[in-house]
Amino acid sequence: MAFRGLGRWLRDLGRKQDRVDQCELLAVVSDFIMAPTWLDARRILEAHPELLSQPADALLAQLAQAQDDQTTVGLIESHRALLQACRAMGVDAAFAPVTESPEDDVMRESPAGDGGTVGREISSELQLLLKELGRPVTLESLARRIQVCERALMLTSRHTNASLWAALQNKLAGSLFQEPLGDRAENLERAIGCYQAALQVHTREASPTEWAITQNNLGLAYADRVRGDRAENLERAIGCYQAALQVRTREASPTDWATTQHNLGSAYADRVRGDRAENLERAIGCYKTALGVVRPDSRPGDSRWAARNLGEVCSRVARWGEAAEAYRIALDATEILFQASVLVSSRQAELAESVGVAAGAAYALARAGEVGEAMIVLERGRARELGDALDRDRADLEEVAQREPEAYEIYRQAAERLRAVEAAERWSGAAGETILAAASGVMEVGSRARRAAEETLVEQAQAAIAELKGAVKRIRRIPRFDTFLDQPDLDKVAAAVEASAPLAYLVCTAAGSVTLLVHQP
Repeated sequence: MAFRGLGRWLRDLGRKQDRVDQCELLAVVSDFIMAPTWLDARRILEAHPELLSQPADALLAQLAQAQDDQTTVGLIESHRALLQACRAMGVDAAFAPVTESPEDDVMRESPAGDGGTVGREISSELQLLLKELGRPVTLESLARRIQVCERALMLTSRHTNASLWAALQNKLAGSLFQEPLGDRAENLERAIGCYQAALQVHTREASPTEWAITQNNLGLAYADRVRGDRAENLERAIGCYQAALQVRTREASPTDWATTQHNLGSAYADRVRGDRAENLERAIGCYKTALGVVRPDSRPGDSRWAARNLGEVCSRVARWGEAAEAYRIALDATEILFQASVLVSSRQAELAESVGVAAGAAYALARAGEVGEAMIVLERGRARELGDALDRDRADLEEVAQREPEAYEIYRQAAERLRAVEAAERWSGAAGETILAAASGVMEVGSRARRAAEETLVEQAQAAIAELKGAVKRIRRIPRFDTFLDQPDLDKVAAAVEASAPLAYLVCTAAGSVTLLVHQP
């Protein structure tokens, strides 16, 4: 495979030795990306630890950005995510989901008399399809993935390889569920059918982990279903989530358990049947339960989502104190994510994920009597959305890098580490459900590997967040940088108000609207 954009990149390098070193690194990176199996990729990594270096990560990012073909971009990004996972959680944990069951064992027929399944030989075409399905997917590649799943199912018999057949049904269902193009109603009907087909093989008795995953995903499909009776669809979704929670316990798989609790809370929040007040009370209970696991200091992304939903439901029932507290959690998580994204190109996308949090929080705080805090939240949100804070922080970082390069490097590494942990979490989730692992018939081994990886990721995230906070404190001790990544307070807001022109904040939310005025006495 030839990668685009290399000539200009090499010309931009200064010294001749730099070009030589980078060419050597490029050769290693190319071998790693093009390794025929994940086991081969691991062997290359073990022989070339420089793949875990910052220059290698930067090279992969440049390669991905220079490509026009989305399949190539996905290939590069999947291998970059794996290397980030290796840095965050260790090589063994990162590779565990895809190497617990070696591909060679999946791709050859079981010998006669060994108790294996006869007739499980996999054709060369199917091998290629399975390898493609083992990579993380992007929105742009979903249409292609659907085609790959459909073709793979044509080459797979339920009678001779039931585990692989069921895994492909799940993969096809997930792709149809996420596909943003085409007929949404038809895609959801097909996804529901595929999940139901997978449940014919993935029974609770035979493979409880996969059964619970499929039940959770089937619940999501019913909750989004366009066709049929809305009330009945939500009842089926609730039933699926409750079934999944029979296996997904806090002790066995805390993150999966929290995810399903969150989904169940959303279904109760939207439920048509039953007593409305009771349904909302159940939704609040589910969200609070999920937040017991997904906290800002360990899983800020999930924490923000659950806390925001909890704040919205509490606002519906006018429990303003609880709504304000929920939104405070969402704002804490948002702040952590914002600090970690200042150095990366995705910070604008990070801000987009937080749209509505500041408004919802401000309204709840105002109704709870915390008017001053509500104004501070609105001002912080305004500054970021307009880019004021981004421009200021970018300029501050450039000056810090010149004046105190050691402090800058500590901050950069801390932010990069948190980003790597988040990438590792995405990688672990994608790799943990790889078709090849499911096809081998050792789903429980994969489940144990995912649980171990999950615990490692929580510890890594907590350490990375602590390092990031420490790095920010260190920069604030530098003269003139005491406000680095700081946020406006009430005194700063009041100081900006002119006597003849009060400052007005207009807040519009689904729960109601309010106008807050700041004026000089």
